[in-house]
Amino acid sequence: MQNSINAFLRCVSIGILVAGSVSAGTYTEITDFSDRSETIKMFLYLPDNVPENPPVLVALHWCSGSAGAIYSANTFNLLADRYGFIVIYPDANSSDGCWDVHSEEVLTHDGGGDSRGIVAMVKYVLKNYHADSTRVFASGISSGAMMTNVLLGAYPDVFKAGAAFAGVPFGCFAGPDRWNGECSQGNLIKTAQEWGDLVRAAFPEYNGPRPRIQLWHGDLDDGLHYNNFGEEIKQWTNVLGISQTPTSTEENMPSSDMTRTRYTNSSGVVMVEGIVEHGMGHSLTVMPEHAIAFLGLDDTGKVDMKRTIAGEKNGNENVRISGINNGFIDVLVFSHAVQFKCDLYRPDGKKVLSVTRKSISPGESRISWPRGENEHRWPPGIYIVSVAVNGIAVREIPFAIYSR
Repeated sequence: MQNSINAFLRCVSIGILVAGSVSAGTYTEITDFSDRSETIKMFLYLPDNVPENPPVLVALHWCSGSAGAIYSANTFNLLADRYGFIVIYPDANSSDGCWDVHSEEVLTHDGGGDSRGIVAMVKYVLKNYHADSTRVFASGISSGAMMTNVLLGAYPDVFKAGAAFAGVPFGCFAGPDRWNGECSQGNLIKTAQEWGDLVRAAFPEYNGPRPRIQLWHGDLDDGLHYNNFGEEIKQWTNVLGISQTPTSTEENMPSSDMTRTRYTNSSGVVMVEGIVEHGMGHSLTVMPEHAIAFLGLDDTGKVDMKRTIAGEKNGNENVRISGINNGFIDVLVFSHAVQFKCDLYRPDGKKVLSVTRKSISPGESRISWPRGENEHRWPPGIYIVSVAVNGIAVREIPFAIYSR
């Protein structure tokens, strides 16, 4: 177990890097990216095999998080190895670890602050690694999702699409204070036109194509209220000039207890995709593979919506795991009953809990974890889930529980 955990939590190389000196398969701090508007830090992950003119993904952490936390907890780096894109991991410099998504400079194209600092990182990678400027994307969680909205709104000339997990509309936090209670509580309601005007005002002279966006939200979110999901839909459909009425609505997609709505343009291209996670709060399920598929960073542009996990290790095609959350794990069993075991570890290898089911019948099951600390919630941090089916280890999966 410890060796596997160490493989996920790779060593960090720190130092002043010259162009092209980052080794493949490593997570490295870059200290010489130019035009730094703030003291935010830049970390870079190069895939094992860097293709010619690779795409770029900016992965943005949550409040109280860090670049290292989202790198260790997420699977963007593993997907980068599979599909050959570069990942930039910015690191916020604020005392609370949150991104500035409220100041006028950040919400203005080339105005300065965190957003321009992140764009400087992108420009560094485009120049020094000959990356593809037509395939630059952003994805983030919570505060990182809010920054994803900001980047797509203020820099449509840089970012082509984004995936935001539990965020708020562009400009929702605008004002003198870092935290906006009216927005976070879901009380800031505007018309689609008003939301769209905020985005257009960030870069008024821009008349080019606008980025596509994928939006995720838990309908019981008490950190950034679920109302913000609807306001995001209103904003981006208006900015992209498409109808607020979904082109399609799918239940239990891309996983059980989720609803996916899609909003297409006249050519049938999905410009906005919204995913509601029913029964989930702010610690929603983060599904990087589905974000990658929406962004078009995977090989085919599509993803198997019920991807086999068990079959990757032991050929057992009878079980699929469709969700791991702060409280339960979803299991789909096909032809015959199985024995199932799930262990939860901290990164130091200490086992936190173990859940065993002697027999799970065919069908979909939701297995609850025992209640944890901190008022029955597991505290924020990095965890490893180890899954075994019929006594055979299947996979060890890193994930994060974050504060807001």
